[in-house]
Amino acid sequence: MRSPRSVLSSPRSRPSRDAGRKAFFTEIDHQFQVPSQRHQLLTLLNEFASSTRFCPTVSTLSTHALMKSLANSLFLDNSSTVCTAAINLFIKLLPYFAVNARERLRQLLPNLLAILARIMCWRERLPTVNDPLIRHDEEFEKELYSDATRPVHIRPEVNWTKLEMTFTSEPSLPPSSRNYFSMLYYLYPSNTLKFIRGPVAYLTESSIDNPYVEPWDVALDERMIQRKSEVRFLPLMGISATDGSRRTLCGNTSAIRSLSGAMLKKS
Repeated sequence: MRSPRSVLSSPRSRPSRDAGRKAFFTEIDHQFQVPSQRHQLLTLLNEFASSTRFCPTVSTLSTHALMKSLANSLFLDNSSTVCTAAINLFIKLLPYFAVNARERLRQLLPNLLAILARIMCWRERLPTVNDPLIRHDEEFEKELYSDATRPVHIRPEVNWTKLEMTFTSEPSLPPSSRNYFSMLYYLYPSNTLKFIRGPVAYLTESSIDNPYVEPWDVALDERMIQRKSEVRFLPLMGISATDGSRRTLCGNTSAIRSLSGAMLKKS
């Protein structure tokens, strides 16, 4: 099996370059199905998305099956480390999609907002004891965390092997949704506001595929989503970029990198 890095390593003609880009993402998608490999692959993708070689591949990635796998990870995996890496990747992808795959980004928007909802509902896992002399009880912590979260189940047709949270003696911080929200609001302010007013209604009306057996109103904590939006993000809504600055951003690749980079530095 070839490594993902080797697929893009040699110069090619344009048709073969396009095929090479597809092969690159196909190989990553294939390996991404193995839970233990996801963090390493996300590290690779984050590195690639920060490089000058990424821009020509955007249109290929936007419609590739790998995007569905990345979304499944954010919807269904319980590893905060992996989901944080995936959110950081999406923060980098969104401005590129806005420039090079605008229509595809518009189609993906309901799913992107559903991912935001899932991240907002993520609960912090605190250790049960802080005394190093007391033996860490992993099974007991699993029970406590399960009791504090909403039980959701993956629909069989999704065909996804979940990456579970690791229960250690250290606290597990949830992925931050602040910068991801900021990017979505910058690109689609009216849609984001409509989503915040009624997350479950928005997702239901959008008719997107629900990866959970449970309906959206059971899988998501709507009040938590709205509360976090009010506390953390409503002040941002008074600061909106002008249409002129948006056009400047969309025509400037370095500005795209600067914006996504600034978002990540603040996290």
